[in-house]
Amino acid sequence: MENAGTTPQGVAGRKRIPNRERPTAEDEALNLIAREGEARLAAKRAARAEAREIRMKELEKQQKEIYQVQKKYYGLCTKFSDIEQWMEDSEHYSHKSRNALVEERSEKDFEKGIRTASSLSAATVASLGGTFSRRGSGDTSISIDTEASIREIKDSSAEVEEKYKKAMVSNAQLDNEKTNFMYQVETLQDALLELEEQLAESKRQFEEKSKDFEREKHAHAILQFQFMELKEALKQKEELLAEIRQLQQKQEGFVREITDLQETVEWKEKKIGALERQKVFFDSLRSERDDLREEVILLKEQLKVR
Repeated sequence: MENAGTTPQGVAGRKRIPNRERPTAEDEALNLIAREGEARLAAKRAARAEAREIRMKELEKQQKEIYQVQKKYYGLCTKFSDIEQWMEDSEHYSHKSRNALVEERSEKDFEKGIRTASSLSAATVASLGGTFSRRGSGDTSISIDTEASIREIKDSSAEVEEKYKKAMVSNAQLDNEKTNFMYQVETLQDALLELEEQLAESKRQFEEKSKDFEREKHAHAILQFQFMELKEALKQKEELLAEIRQLQQKQEGFVREITDLQETVEWKEKKIGALERQKVFFDSLRSERDDLREEVILLKEQLKVR
């Protein structure tokens, strides 16, 4: 019975309580990894902010360049319009100057012819007339060539202007597409950086969850060990209780036997008492019988004597 009382206490004395507050080397390593991840994340954020600032400066620079190109384009258009106006004015002025020159030369030649008509011969007048006609035809051919070259210049300038306009429109479209693509690239880069941040955050949370899982696993192992110890102690306790119940049953059987024996002894004692009383009674009867026998013998002897 003493062993039954001391065995569960001995089993309970082997319990070990887990010390969760004590830092382990694994926890320190996980904390170091988490701090390094946060430092890398902060560095990435700073680099992203710096890259964003650089991209904004590049965009501003590109906008300024586009503005300068557009300004240059509009200035060149104005220059082309000025050239066309100058060419028209030059053509108009050349027509006027050629007409005035022809008229002036005609008047001068006519006056000269009148002044020298008296001194020149018919052959000289004819030669002068031929020379005058040749000069007039030469001036006319020069004016025609000038007009043709002016028209060619106008046509080529109009063609160049049209090509330049198309090139500027195409360049503006390409710049717009480039700006849109750069914006899309920046958006994708920002999205990629956000995904990297989310991935880093997920890794950090995963590391924390892994650390918590390892702690819970360790605590579960300790609790499972304690559970097995308690289960074994409970099993031993149940075995002891079964033995105690068996001993109690035996004790009850012994008590019943003792009670029966006590009753038997009491009955025996009563019987012995009755027998003793009978013996005393029989002894008294026996002594009376003996006395009576002696008296009978005495009486017989007395009778014989008589």
